[in-house]
Amino acid sequence: MMNAYSPSLPERQFSVDDFFAFGERYGIDYRFPELVSSRDRRKAQRVVVQGHVEEMVLSSGISLTSSDVRVMQPYESTSLQGSPLYTLVVLGGCINLRVNQREFVVRAGMAFSTRLGEQEVMHVRHAVDHPLRTLTLGIHPGQLQLPPLLAALLHQWEC
Repeated sequence: MMNAYSPSLPERQFSVDDFFAFGERYGIDYRFPELVSSRDRRKAQRVVVQGHVEEMVLSSGISLTSSDVRVMQPYESTSLQGSPLYTLVVLGGCINLRVNQREFVVRAGMAFSTRLGEQEVMHVRHAVDHPLRTLTLGIHPGQLQLPPLLAALLHQWEC
């Protein structure tokens, strides 16, 4: 999936519902501390970020996301899905994150790489009115989609 990104396109508003859809795709649990019940329909339409987000998911199980947004509603994210390699590059703004009990601050011009899984859980808090430009790369082996011919050959080889 890929959303066309062009600075000349109008900014888009991403709601709580949009974040729940991101969470399903990428194995992330999103929480919105100022919204008591995020599943309430009225609250699900609340704008969380405004700006540009471009996603690309390759058949190899690699996902790339580029975002240039302003946080309108504070939110938290917690990784639920394993990834042997997760890389975050901050181009603008700053992200405070925690992997298990270790705190990290990733500022503009910095990158952060880790492995995510049951023993390596990442938690991030995003403050309101916070501009953020990032690139992320994640590898999700469970999303690997082999071409049919290659899948058939591998199946025969395994037998």
